[in-house]
Amino acid sequence: MKLTSKYVAPLALVVLAVTVSVAMNQFKPAPPKLESPDTALPVETFSPKERVVQFHINTQGTVEPRTRTTLVSEVSGRVEFVAEQFVSGGVVKQGDVLLRLDPSDYRVALHRAEAELASKKAQFVLEQAKATQAKKEWRLTGQPLNKAPVLALRQPYLDEARANVQRAEAELQQAQVKLARTRIRAPYDAIVVDKLVDVGHYVSTATEMGEVFAVDRVEVRLPLTDSDLALMGLSLPMVASDLAVTPLPVQLSATVAGKSQQWQATIVRSEGVVDTRNRSHYLIASITDPYGLKSARPTALVIGSFVNARIQSPQQHTLFVVPRNAVLEGSQLALVDAHQRLHLQGVYVQHRDDQFAYIASGIDEGQSIIVSPVGLPIEGMKVKPVAPPSISMRKMPRWL
Repeated sequence: MKLTSKYVAPLALVVLAVTVSVAMNQFKPAPPKLESPDTALPVETFSPKERVVQFHINTQGTVEPRTRTTLVSEVSGRVEFVAEQFVSGGVVKQGDVLLRLDPSDYRVALHRAEAELASKKAQFVLEQAKATQAKKEWRLTGQPLNKAPVLALRQPYLDEARANVQRAEAELQQAQVKLARTRIRAPYDAIVVDKLVDVGHYVSTATEMGEVFAVDRVEVRLPLTDSDLALMGLSLPMVASDLAVTPLPVQLSATVAGKSQQWQATIVRSEGVVDTRNRSHYLIASITDPYGLKSARPTALVIGSFVNARIQSPQQHTLFVVPRNAVLEGSQLALVDAHQRLHLQGVYVQHRDDQFAYIASGIDEGQSIIVSPVGLPIEGMKVKPVAPPSISMRKMPRWL
């Protein structure tokens, strides 16, 4: 009896525990049912529209004078005068006397030439008189003049006297030229680049005395690649006559005294050759009156300045303009189709710049282009377009 009661109590406790556990599991509240997550990838989209686009090319170059001249002495002598404006940076007008050599020897030579000419003219007059007298004497013989010997009519002496006069006139002209060359004048409106002689210097023929460059017009060599020419629709060579009919404008810019300045220029020709060092073609831009000496130009375009150039294309294109980052590898766009699925579409990209890609074919207006990063785009993956405030406010090119 004691043994039975010993095992009944523990067994009853086990049964009670099982009963309580079953009751708790049966009456506990059911866990909330979670909704399955949406697997569609949120993406920003952009609907492109066809726009009229006029491309431009950015290039750069150095301002160079169109005309540069080294002043060289054509006669020898001592420098006795130097103009005040004949200094580096001095502005001179065409015909201004910049230097003058001692003209004493050349004036003496001129007087000698004048005297020699007077003497030869007198001899010529004398020979004319003698020839006239010889003709009269020959007529007294009763024979025609065409039968007279040339010496009898003194014709050789007359020809020699005439030649002596011509030679004396040439020597006088040469003396006048040499005297005039003692004055070195500015060949055109110019700025002095360098001054190499001064008062008291003795110069001989062919001595370099200075350098000047013209200020009526300057030029900038602008390098372009083959792809640049194709984008602009340009063909080479470009000659002045064609460009006079259809001008090609260029906007030049540079920083001067800490401020950005701009100048308007025009393409006047191409060099017509390819630079073998960098395989570039060169167009020549020309700027009239760069120093503002004849016009109210606010800022001078100084020789030697390094400028940026923006060349506007003469052609217009109708293209789709999309953000550059929307174009995937292989010239593809990620589109959202009618079933909210990603579709990879191949397109022809005519041009890219820092911000935009210009699509010539492959898409239509109204299509939704994904412009946000999608990681690894997979054809047919489910996407969810969202509002693209960043795209709607994106700065488009100013010429669109």
